[in-house]
Amino acid sequence: MEFLQRSIAKKIFMIPIIGTLMFLAFLAISSFTALTSVKTLEHTRDVQFPVLQRSESALVQLERVKESLASAVTTGDEEALNTATAFADQLKKSLKEITQLEKASAGDINQIEKSFEEYFALAFKVSQEMVTNTADMASIGERSQKMNTFYDASNQKLSSFRDTQLKEFKDSIEDASEQASGLITLGAIMALITTLALFGTAIPVVNNIKNSLGHIIRSLRDLAKE
Repeated sequence: MEFLQRSIAKKIFMIPIIGTLMFLAFLAISSFTALTSVKTLEHTRDVQFPVLQRSESALVQLERVKESLASAVTTGDEEALNTATAFADQLKKSLKEITQLEKASAGDINQIEKSFEEYFALAFKVSQEMVTNTADMASIGERSQKMNTFYDASNQKLSSFRDTQLKEFKDSIEDASEQASGLITLGAIMALITTLALFGTAIPVVNNIKNSLGHIIRSLRDLAKE
């Protein structure tokens, strides 16, 4: 009798044990996935998005430098040269902030800075000479062509960097979204597996209990007859 009681108790306890194990497994997997998603979103918020913003700003500032220098040449306004210098300083500041936010991009930013310095040094000198009427007209065409080449190189490198940052930003958001969707799918699968496991355990347990009780009842009847 005592053996049967122990056997029945063990079989009954199997049901909550399986349910608990499945829940703990899902909790562990979901916690790991959630932590990974949080880290991805934090990196996106604290690094990728600010870097993307500053690369966009740098492109705008590069265009403003070109426009200000062109305005200085067209109008002969020396103040436009100061405006161009101010935009150039803002651009350099944006690039510096990018390297502070993401040290891995330092190599790309150094190339952009070098290209921009080549452009701005020549463009400012040519524009200043045009404003003060001290330009060497014999070489102005060649220098202007070289200046435009430097500008196109700076714009291309900065645009390429911005496009790369935009793609990484979108990929990070997509990864976080996929992780969330995957967690929902995993929850549904784990729920199905848990349900099948519980029923798969409960049915034989119930049958065994019925058989054990039947055996006990028959034994009691036999004792009563004696």
